Amino acid sequence: MTRKHAFSTAMLVSALCIGFFCAALPAAAQGYNEAFIYQFGDGNAAVVYQQAQNSRTVQYQLGSGNQLFVYQSGEGNAAVQIQEGQANAAFAHLMGSHNTAIQSQMGSGNRLVLQQIGSGNMLLQDQIGSQNEAVLRVQGERNAVNHRQVGSNHTAYVAITGHNNTFDHVQIGYGTDLRVVHMGNDTVISTLRVVF
Repeated sequence: MTRKHAFSTAMLVSALCIGFFCAALPAAAQGYNEAFIYQFGDGNAAVVYQQAQNSRTVQYQLGSGNQLFVYQSGEGNAAVQIQEGQANAAFAHLMGSHNTAIQSQMGSGNRLVLQQIGSGNMLLQDQIGSQNEAVLRVQGERNAVNHRQVGSNHTAYVAITGHNNTFDHVQIGYGTDLRVVHMGNDTVISTLRVVF
């Protein structure tokens, strides 16, 4: 991917995320904060800590060996983490209700870690490439999780504790591994694994 193409991709992602976040904010919201971080290059790190309601963060990195961290507590928060490159890692820890978290990686040897404690949350993890790892831990009720890995030699570790949660998982490729542990009632777990 050329730098020009990468920059165009970053601008498109930025515009979409800003539009999504602005549309989601209540008209009379108070006590929220926003953080937008874009990093290009190798060996970068970004940390966002938010403790409020209706807060938003977008973190985007293009390069290798980068790390993203987001910590949010409150209600109605949203976090987006996007990485393109190799050997990157993204960590998200969210506490509260009605929050949204999106983690996306393209490349190889990357790692996603997401921990959510609360209820009524929506979580999405997406990895495209090879030899990527995703770790997901959800505690609470009425949470919806969508997880997708496309490529080869991916691994996913999922632990869900609580009631009335849903987990949808898709792995497309070869050499993939999925491990799910669940404790609770009325939870729906669905998986689709396609080998090519």
